[in-house]
Amino acid sequence: MEKTNLGLVEYARAQLGLPYWMGTTGQTASEYIYNSNKARLPHYYTASDFPSQYGKRVHDCIGLVKGFMWSESPTSAPVYVSNGCPDHSADSMLNACSEKGAIDTLPDVPGVLVFYPGHVGVYIGDGEVIEARGHKYGVVQTHLKDRPWKNWGKCPYINYESGDELDMTKDELISVAGTGDNPSEWAKEATEKMKELGIFNGDGQGNFGWQQAITREAVATVLANFAEKMGL
Repeated sequence: MEKTNLGLVEYARAQLGLPYWMGTTGQTASEYIYNSNKARLPHYYTASDFPSQYGKRVHDCIGLVKGFMWSESPTSAPVYVSNGCPDHSADSMLNACSEKGAIDTLPDVPGVLVFYPGHVGVYIGDGEVIEARGHKYGVVQTHLKDRPWKNWGKCPYINYESGDELDMTKDELISVAGTGDNPSEWAKEATEKMKELGIFNGDGQGNFGWQQAITREAVATVLANFAEKMGL
């Protein structure tokens, strides 16, 4: 499954409002994980509210990125070091980025990672960041300028779709869809069949408007015609 910058943004958005647990990468919080992590990282597990968060998906800061890389969806269980992504810390992830720079050179590309020592967030565009900020905050959206970010980097394990590629995709979709009253090549057979069966009769003046949006009343007419043909 290809991992992209837009997929990372989608994943990060899905985690907003969920808890921060140090040492986690998208697991479902449980008593077992709490006890295990508290034994390893006692300094980070002093708060009294951990049990109230059992059953929720949890991450730490770099865990938000690894959770995306190691999971097939925003809700599925992470599989350790899957999809070609090693077990990085925030600092080692920055070191692994081949394309990076000072924060004042940040490109306005959603899914770029932002860093300060020991911490990482996901830039989502328009000056906004999603970060697993700490246990007190959980996963939150913050203004880039309000936080002490020092560097940015493109995660080396995901594919970044550039603006040119996104424009090309849009043009391709328009090309596939076609324009006007002529059906696209891939839809010609189906549209001719609908006309032949009398299931879709156009506007009564020979215009079918295949590229136009369809209203609820038009849908009702098509379904009624189909039901009549089926003897329903």
